[in-house]
This record gives sequence, C-alpha cells and structure tokens, in this order.
Amino acid sequence: PELIRVLDFQPTVPGVLLPGDADENGWNHFNTPAREFALAVSNLSEKSSTRIPASTGPAVILVLDGKIVIDDGTSLLEMNRGESAFVPWKSPDLFVRGEGRVSLASVKR
Repeated sequence: PELIRVLDFQPTVPGVLLPGDADENGWNHFNTPAREFALAVSNLSEKSSTRIPASTGPAVILVLDGKIVIDDGTSLLEMNRGESAFVPWKSPDLFVRGEGRVSLASVKR
C-alpha cells in the first residue's frame, strides 16, 4: 500500500542518452543527469586499444560484445561478452584491447 501511495504510475516518454564524441582515450561519454554517476562506451577493433586513466576508479567495466583483455602493466585479464570487472580507486592506468564494445561506469569527476 505505501509503495502505491508514493509512486506515480503515469506513462512517460523515456529520455534517450546519446554518447558524445570520443575523448583522447577512445571513450564516448554519455551526459547523464546524475551528479555522482558517469557512463562511457568504447568500440574496439583488433588494432585499437583504449586507456582507463589511474584515478578513474571506483568503476565497473562491462563487456557488451566481443572479447577484450585488460592490462594493468603486471597482469592480464581476459573478458568475454557479459563479463564485468571492478576497478578499485587506487588502480594504475589500465589498457583495454581486443575486439568488441565495452562500457565503463564510474563516479563523475
């Protein structure tokens, strides 16, 4: 009963967010209305890579399509479609390569 009282069940037209142009690291950023949330996507080809700069974390990387490898300079993490990885606050620069589409959800700076 309380939930029904406080929610508005009127239909609305959802706002669609479109990504902007790619930044210097190959990420297309969405302009989200949330103050604390940032979202970006990168389309990788076999000859391209992208960088996640140190101090981006905490963040979550989600492989939307394809297969990627994340390199932190000391180890490699292979990821397939549907897999995700947590990026801690104090991580070094990460390099993402492979072929596919990857999203990055992080705190907004």
